[in-house]
Amino acid sequence: MAFKMLLIKGAKPVGAAVLGFAAYKGYEEWQRAGELLKVSKNKDQMKKLFDKIDTDKSGSINSTELQKALNEAGMDVNVLTVQAMMYSADKDSDGTISKEEWHALIEKILDDRTPNTMDKAAEKYAEAHQKPKGDGIVHFKVIKK
Repeated sequence: MAFKMLLIKGAKPVGAAVLGFAAYKGYEEWQRAGELLKVSKNKDQMKKLFDKIDTDKSGSINSTELQKALNEAGMDVNVLTVQAMMYSADKDSDGTISKEEWHALIEKILDDRTPNTMDKAAEKYAEAHQKPKGDGIVHFKVIKK
């Protein structure tokens, strides 16, 4: 029994790191997809884009519909990439992207394109790669700001 608990406790940080990377990779791919799908601030266009991707008219986008839309837009994506994208956008973990999740995703893509956001990300990167305490270690507090 104690051995099983040790394995479970040991697996949690690894699992969290994998999920964190999946979310990061998903958002990175959404940035690329945003360019190809012509994501814009025009809400009517984004509603039409959602409806175009939602081919079964269920009111949500599943991974098959997403992969098909991305391939048609010229983005060659594999199943793992699509799963990472779904993971990063699917906040209620139901396996689909609802209209609410779609709108939040579009806002995130557009926000990440703004120069102010890019400058903040560049500043965090630069700070993280400096030697804050002179010991050569990047400390979590520097990145967390």
